[in-house]
Amino acid sequence: MDLGPERIDEIDAVERWAWFAPDEAGRMERVRANLAGPLKLWGAQTESGRLAGVAGSFHFDLPVPGGVLPTSGLTWVSVHPQFRRRGILRAMLGKHFEDARAAGELASLLTAAEVPIYTRFGYGQVDRVVRVSLSRGVELYDVPGADEVEVTLEDAASPAAQEAAERAYMAVGAATGRSGWTPARQDGAWSLHFDDPVETRELAEPLRVAIARRAGQPTGFALFRRKEGWSPDDVPTGKVHVYPLAAADAATSRALWSVVTNLDLTDSITTGPIPLDDPLFALLKNPRITQRLGDFLHLRILDLPGCLAARSYSSDADLVIEVADCLFEENAGRWRWQIKGGAADVSRTDAEPDVRLDVRLLGSVLLGGISPVAYLDAGQLAEHTPGAVQRLAQALWVPRQPHCAFGF
Repeated sequence: MDLGPERIDEIDAVERWAWFAPDEAGRMERVRANLAGPLKLWGAQTESGRLAGVAGSFHFDLPVPGGVLPTSGLTWVSVHPQFRRRGILRAMLGKHFEDARAAGELASLLTAAEVPIYTRFGYGQVDRVVRVSLSRGVELYDVPGADEVEVTLEDAASPAAQEAAERAYMAVGAATGRSGWTPARQDGAWSLHFDDPVETRELAEPLRVAIARRAGQPTGFALFRRKEGWSPDDVPTGKVHVYPLAAADAATSRALWSVVTNLDLTDSITTGPIPLDDPLFALLKNPRITQRLGDFLHLRILDLPGCLAARSYSSDADLVIEVADCLFEENAGRWRWQIKGGAADVSRTDAEPDVRLDVRLLGSVLLGGISPVAYLDAGQLAEHTPGAVQRLAQALWVPRQPHCAFGF
């Protein structure tokens, strides 16, 4: 059933049990702010009426190559631990898929805490990201124009700084055209991305923001915080954690990275998830840094022909794919996928398939961040016509990896 603010205390209780987060001051106000915005919230309850699970979604006009994909962003999925393994998650996801399809949303997108839970429901990993560790003062190559970029350091709680960061965020999206770069405010008020309860800081400072400007216009930003540290010999060993760092051009990227990697009283820098093709890696004079490979975005195709037709393609192809989908028979079966002049026409066919794959893998490769060749080499899909997967990979190719700067 749908949930509203009249059940806010029950919603909050389920969230606390599911995520066992610190008892944050102002948490209830933030929950109310989400409910007052574009968030849709629903749940599952026991026969006695006790709320046992909660889930929510936002509508995204998700950027994809050459267009946008109407998408439902799944979030806030929580099941009270007392009621695990009773089909609550399956019921909530069933409602999510039904509502999304009824609203004309062609796919569902999420950032997963436990990935195997969602692969069972057909979600495929669409990106590969890395979290990196750097030493203070790491050497970067010069970039023409970097000295023309002004970087100011401001409190992230400042409305003016948040407004400048939002303008920079939109500038980055326009300049890079990255798939997955969700428009600002579609997952609630922009200020919620700067939410900074003291209970979650782990003795670090309040959130800061570096704003980059060229000719007075915001062209990039970095959210970061520092945590004090000292060695036994009183040598400063402070840590910097950079959340998203986003830049609309090379000079801005160089300027921002040079600032956050050279702050006084610190000796190391770590980052949140950044794409494999982040400009940082080409800026480093010594690429031998600590990197942890991971994932961020996962996509579930709800309307197969709609999803395939929503994006543009890099080369022509004419393939028959056979798709397995245990949840939606409308997606399952054989499809002729004709790509010409960057556009796709998708129709049912009885022809023999060139490629067989699960809907999870099709969702994984849809945005071009992961090549279907990788799944072929791993034995996760079947190629019946030699060269068919390579032709598909060439058609799906994108110049920049899909990425989203913020979780939702």
